[in-house]
Amino acid sequence: MPSGRQPKLVSPAPRWGQTRVGDRFRQPTPDPKQPFVEAQVMMRFSYLVLASKLLTARGDNYCFQESGCRSDRNPLQPEGSDPPSIRCFLVGIRRLLLLLIMSGVPMSVGWAQGVAVNSVQFSPDGLRIVSAAPDNSIRITDVSTGAALRSFRGHDDYVVYVAWSPDGGKLASASYDGSVRIWDVDSGEVLHELRGHAGTLFYAAFSPDSQTLASAATEGELILWEVATGQRLRTLTAHEEVTASVQFSPDGRYLLSAGRGQLLRLWSADAVMLEAAWTPPGQTFTTGVSSPDGQRIAGGGSSGTLHVFDTSSGDPVAEFATDAFINSLVFAGGGSLLASVHGDGTLRAWDVTDTELVYSVQADPDIAFFVAASPDGALLVTAGQDTRIRLWEAKTGELLRVIE
Repeated sequence: MPSGRQPKLVSPAPRWGQTRVGDRFRQPTPDPKQPFVEAQVMMRFSYLVLASKLLTARGDNYCFQESGCRSDRNPLQPEGSDPPSIRCFLVGIRRLLLLLIMSGVPMSVGWAQGVAVNSVQFSPDGLRIVSAAPDNSIRITDVSTGAALRSFRGHDDYVVYVAWSPDGGKLASASYDGSVRIWDVDSGEVLHELRGHAGTLFYAAFSPDSQTLASAATEGELILWEVATGQRLRTLTAHEEVTASVQFSPDGRYLLSAGRGQLLRLWSADAVMLEAAWTPPGQTFTTGVSSPDGQRIAGGGSSGTLHVFDTSSGDPVAEFATDAFINSLVFAGGGSLLASVHGDGTLRAWDVTDTELVYSVQADPDIAFFVAASPDGALLVTAGQDTRIRLWEAKTGELLRVIE
């Protein structure tokens, strides 16, 4: 069983770089007559740099230009911080060589090709898992056996987020192809293809009654859609530049959004009125969640610090300092535990009442992107860059199953 440790008292400096670059490039094809090793050696340095731009994934997301190692600012990067280009370049080369070894030359270099699983969710009955697969598809897996049950295909680019409707009948997927799609779980049919965001899609979430879908993107807008018809209900600018996540409260009364501008915001469910906002110093929120009873909300992001607030009063309840960028959060164990996954690949669980770290385990050898809890809060599921899905016991951190 993993051992617990006390959280740090002082927040570390913000850690840069947790969103992937949306651009896709194709590496030049070497002469097939050349030996494989010679093709690697003779590849032009400029194209190696360009490939590194894509292969530095969400946890080490630094942009490169063909002319050299110039770093471009990520939309979620805290102002005044610049990524270490040398570290970035080495990470890119490492991943490039791994892909060359696994795939051979020629090959197509792209983020979506077998690099990561970015999102995973339990079904409302807790018996199945839906995940955003690296091949642009959506997969449903049996929790007890790990067997693949079915796959949904239709997106033309990487699927960044999947959601299962509370009534169990529909799935929603957000993709870098610019669309949010609503699927029928039983038939696999695409019911609606929703387009309206000018920026890159990040998130989609169903309301508790399954009648409304909220989507969020990099241009900062939050759009509400009617699930039955696919019609747009409302659009608002939720955050400056980026709305990184959105979630309905369990009672359906509020929308919680997290994004750029150092804000965690609570909206009325119809997205008309801003009810509350939190702005801890030095924090850019990339994820926000509500507890199962709706009495607490939590947020985290660039600074590595987890913040828990009372929904009614807005007062801070707990604060946990970590040493790694926070990618995803979820309440588990009936709301007594707050689970987080980080840019260093760890899954950590925090006791909200006693304000202590319960355990920290390695959920991915590189970067852990997402964590979700089963409906009863007893299980956690994580997804990350190694494309494996892992099931955990929420209270102890015991690894129960690895799904390839």
